[in-house]
Amino acid sequence: MAKRKGVLMTKHRKKKEEVPVPKPSTTLEVYLHKQLVEDYHSGERYGDWRRAYTNTFGSVTIRDDRESGRYWRGENVPVAFPVKPGDTVFVLWAEYSTGDSFGHETGTTDIITVFQHYETALKARDAIYAKVRGPEDPNWQTRSTIPLTMDGTKTVYPYYAPFMGYFERLDTLHISPATVEEQNDDDQ
Repeated sequence: MAKRKGVLMTKHRKKKEEVPVPKPSTTLEVYLHKQLVEDYHSGERYGDWRRAYTNTFGSVTIRDDRESGRYWRGENVPVAFPVKPGDTVFVLWAEYSTGDSFGHETGTTDIITVFQHYETALKARDAIYAKVRGPEDPNWQTRSTIPLTMDGTKTVYPYYAPFMGYFERLDTLHISPATVEEQNDDDQ
């Protein structure tokens, strides 16, 4: 210990808190239908451009990781709650715009997570809207991180929001109810 100008200094370092991630009980495959409706580029090297997509919710399937070589058309989402075919789940997903100095793209999507309970999905959606619409965080490292509580655990997890960048803007958040489907052989 050192003493400096009447203040007791200790060599205590604050440990970084690590977020314990529970082992997922199931991995779900979430599929969104995405259709390109506009694709323009001026043809110049640094010319203007624009691209637009429309999106609709597709399906949720239980993923069987034991199968090798299967083509997965959706996004894999691990969940910490038990789920079986026929269960109703709630998918929270975002549509946002992105771009650069020369152009923009609308209809970019991000599947945030899957919830077992609608109320938990609503709380997560409201937490994201509060962060997006709230005062801007001057710290660029935490500006786009949103704490969310997931179903099946009481731990708060940091969600990185890709729609909170310099050129990005959140357009809308969706909560889509879905009946979990069993994987069938036609999906391979």
